[in-house]
Amino acid sequence: MTQAIVVIDKQTQQPIAVSGSEIHLHGPAAVKLPLAKNQIKSMSRDGNTLVIHCVSGEVVLIHGFFASTAGPASELVVQDGSALWQVHLDPSTTGELSPWYTETDANTATGMPVPLTEAAAAPVWVLGALGVLGAIGGVALAAGAGVEAATMAITVAARCLGHRAGPAR
Repeated sequence: MTQAIVVIDKQTQQPIAVSGSEIHLHGPAAVKLPLAKNQIKSMSRDGNTLVIHCVSGEVVLIHGFFASTAGPASELVVQDGSALWQVHLDPSTTGELSPWYTETDANTATGMPVPLTEAAAAPVWVLGALGVLGAIGGVALAAGAGVEAATMAITVAARCLGHRAGPAR
C-alpha cells in the first residue's frame, strides 16, 4: 500500500502511521485504510486476522483485528476521497465476510470515527412522537376545528406523551 494506513489505539487514542500491507494490532484499534469501497474486492476472516482482497490484487492483512472478545472491538474505516465509511463486519462469521458501510465523520478531538447517524440524528422516539402530533393536528384541522383547536389538540397529546408543546404562556 503506497499511502499510509492510520491505526488509532483505542486505549491511548494515539494515532500511528503504518506503511505496508500487513498490520499487527496489539489491542482494540480504529484502522483507517486509504481505499475507496469500490477498490475492495472481498473481505474474509482467518482466525483473528482480517484479510482484505483489493481489486488491484493487493492483499491487506490486519492481524489481531478480531482478537477482542470483551470490551471495545476494533473498527475499520475506509477513505474515499474526503468521505469516510465505517465498515461493519459480523465478528461471529468466519471465512468470507459480507461487509456493509455507513458514512462516518472523524471526531476531531480523538480521530475516532463517529457514525453520522449517531452524531447528528434525532432519537427515533422523537421522530415517532412528531409524526403522531402532526397526525393529531391534521385530523383536528380536517374536521374543521380551526387552528386554535388543532394547536390545543397537539398540546394535550404532547403533554400525554410527557412533553411540553405549544406556545409558552
